Amino acid sequence: MSLHNDIIEFFGRYPDKLSMGLYTQEHDEIFFVACLSDKEKGTPFEVGVFELGQSMIDFLYDPDYERIVGALLESDSHVKQILEAPNDVARWVPLYLLLQAAQSQFFYFYLVQEIVTAYKSKMCRPDGTPYPIDYFCEIGRSYQRLRERVKDIVGVCFEETSKNGASATERYIENFPLDTLLYRDVSGEPVPARPYKEGEPMSYKMAEVLHPRMPEDIGNFLFFQYLKENILFKRCENCQKYFVATGRSNVKYCDRMVDETGKTCRQIAPAMTFREKRKDSPAEKVFNRAYKTLHSRMSAGKLSKELFKEWSKEARQKRDECAAGKITLEDFERWLVDGD
Repeated sequence: MSLHNDIIEFFGRYPDKLSMGLYTQEHDEIFFVACLSDKEKGTPFEVGVFELGQSMIDFLYDPDYERIVGALLESDSHVKQILEAPNDVARWVPLYLLLQAAQSQFFYFYLVQEIVTAYKSKMCRPDGTPYPIDYFCEIGRSYQRLRERVKDIVGVCFEETSKNGASATERYIENFPLDTLLYRDVSGEPVPARPYKEGEPMSYKMAEVLHPRMPEDIGNFLFFQYLKENILFKRCENCQKYFVATGRSNVKYCDRMVDETGKTCRQIAPAMTFREKRKDSPAEKVFNRAYKTLHSRMSAGKLSKELFKEWSKEARQKRDECAAGKITLEDFERWLVDGD
């Protein structure tokens, strides 16, 4: 019974009915969901705020995507077993494990937690009808369709280099004339007019709030907002991934971390560009020939490591001076030969 108790405790942390909403405000897209683990703290919502356009790019490159969608696509056999005997706790174990595998902090994936509602209602909807066997599998397929649609639409409509003077809307109408941006469950609701600050009264404004049923609802709702605002994406010249470019037309690199040092493409790009330009310069070619010659002499024991290290340090300095125009190439070559 220990595993059953774990399942009860796990699902007990979730609300009886998941509430997820999305709206846009000024130049932000704002997600909120019923808090999953902080009931005792009295925190009603978890909120995520993205620059308009950013969440779609994050979804496109999310590292959890394959794991979560793969789990959903395997769910139909588990649901079938549960529907055959909903009161048999053992049949719920695979679905419980699937939900654990499909957890993510990224807001697009909170829709997966509809599994919680299904569990608590023994696979029946509020009106008493059972969930379809392929319900969660269809959520997985919806994620797949959304991702492919993001790739298609972003590249054609929102990528800066593809516009050729046309607006995002004009590109959309030209390339997707039969596609309608459908989404359900939009309601006019009061939302915070500004971020909450302790000690200050809350102020509200009305907004159109989407309560998505499927991932494609999120995509279509946001695509519509992006088209209205003529959002632009660019490809990073380092990692070749998209990033939001609206208002930053001269930026060539994104802010993604590229290695364990925490440095971003934008931080490392200038040094990489400098090295690329330098490697084809006459000063670099002259330096490389001299370096190989002296390295061979050191390897053969005809030059000490200390002297080679000292020469290498001074030679690099002279190379950089030559590349910067502080000394001529002839003077640099003369120094490599004569040492003065």
